[in-house]
Amino acid sequence: MRKRISLLAACGLVALGLSTTPAHAADPVFTLAGPAGIGLRPHPGQGGEPQKTSVEFRLVNDSGKAFDRQSSFTIDLSPLKGVADVTLARQQGSACTLTAAAVTCKRPALWAGETTVVDLDVRAAKDGKAGATADLTVTGTADGATFKSATTKVRVGGPDLVMEPARLKAEQKPGDKQALPIVFANEGTESVHGVVLEVRTTHGIGLVEQYDNCSYSEDASEDRPWNTGWTTVQCLLEGEYEAGAVYGLDGPLTLKAAPHAFLDALTYAVYANGDQPKTGKVGRHANGKKLTVQKRAPKASASVRSADLDPWNNLQEFDFATKNTADLVAAPVSLKGKAGETVKADLGFRNKGPAWIAHLRSDEDVARTDIVIPAGARVTKVPAGCKGVNADGSHREQVLGAPRYFCSTGHVVGERRRSPTRSS
Repeated sequence: MRKRISLLAACGLVALGLSTTPAHAADPVFTLAGPAGIGLRPHPGQGGEPQKTSVEFRLVNDSGKAFDRQSSFTIDLSPLKGVADVTLARQQGSACTLTAAAVTCKRPALWAGETTVVDLDVRAAKDGKAGATADLTVTGTADGATFKSATTKVRVGGPDLVMEPARLKAEQKPGDKQALPIVFANEGTESVHGVVLEVRTTHGIGLVEQYDNCSYSEDASEDRPWNTGWTTVQCLLEGEYEAGAVYGLDGPLTLKAAPHAFLDALTYAVYANGDQPKTGKVGRHANGKKLTVQKRAPKASASVRSADLDPWNNLQEFDFATKNTADLVAAPVSLKGKAGETVKADLGFRNKGPAWIAHLRSDEDVARTDIVIPAGARVTKVPAGCKGVNADGSHREQVLGAPRYFCSTGHVVGERRRSPTRSS
């Protein structure tokens, strides 16, 4: 008796909106884009060397097709005289030239989507004064096309919010609690009016306290592995945060390991109000408690708000390893059918917990389901995430009709996960 088995994965169908082209299409309009503003550390910068800030100008072609004519892009550098110096970054996707007056780039064609026009390194001029500003504007021209220009405001000086690393215990047990001491400084030249503290925790770690000036959201999407299962807390801390001052929270933040904690992570960051990342669905809790801060060092100088001089030091991260276990159990299957008949079954596993498992940084599969096809049966369809191999597990070119299949679990397995691979 020979049975045919079809491995079918449950799937969802998404209707994709298709753009329509008018009967009479005018010349395409392309949009140039870049950062709204950048801050430059005054010359000579930390360590005696001018600090560069990278600026990327991009082109957005949302017409859905390539534009096959040559385009030219120009950045007028005359407004930056005495304020900032510009050089081309080492790697360029376009043919660009730099003179004292301008940057000029040419592209033979513009592909659909978003592409880089030019990458620039910008430094404060030697005699540039703190507070000096200038506009960096990129324009484009081409026969048969129109370009919307983009302008980046360049400013010498600005705030520099720096999050200090917290002393945390990496090894823990389910239910363990530990304080999250938050200390940050403004190491720039200008003050910040209002900051947002952001704390993000993975599925097995959470904050105990809740405050009225904090919003809470959970990101359960799996489109970006690093974000999967994260909970985000953002707290608005009002007031003026002066240059040269150090601040600490005037209220507790406590981390607690959940019963399903295993391999988890934490990020904590501080942003100028308005610069914080966007979150998903937000909820708030009203209990009469408000998270506040205290200044821990004397102020230096204060001025108006500008772009953060070094946004890379706004954030810290930490990994936890909780003493816990997960128990992945293969589901037993019994099939019956006549010769030539297609039969269906669920071939998979379940997690008996108590821990969840997630390889959030590497995106590696947690485990794989090993399915051995019985003699006399043949696989006719294979779901995504499964590959056919030879009986000894070695590589096989043909997918269908394999004697054995390896099916990946994905990079996240929840503490109550059931993962069938439907077969027929």
